[in-house]
Amino acid sequence: MIKRVPITQTVTITVKAGTAVSATFSTLASTSTTITASGSEGPGATLTVTAKDGAGNLIADIQASQIRFTADGTDNFFTPHGATDANGQTTTIFTSATAQKKTISVIIQGRTVNQTVTV
Repeated sequence: MIKRVPITQTVTITVKAGTAVSATFSTLASTSTTITASGSEGPGATLTVTAKDGAGNLIADIQASQIRFTADGTDNFFTPHGATDANGQTTTIFTSATAQKKTISVIIQGRTVNQTVTV
């Protein structure tokens, strides 16, 4: 109220997630801890990365070119993945032709997510 005149206008403000990916809050998960060495055509482990900012908010629309899955060892394959969705997630399927323990990580916008998975 200003000088006994009620204020009736309102403003809507949309608060969006930050754009800087947090290596600490972002996550990487796998559906499997064991797969059969069968090359790029075999059944694999579905990997899901969830991108979050420093406040833990989900970050949507990070382009696929800014997300890179990596694994140690040799003969590793990742299916193509898309941009992060409204839940900040994208998925890939990991397979390998070489039977050995693999540590998988993901780099989002140049930041390596702290969490890794082992298959």
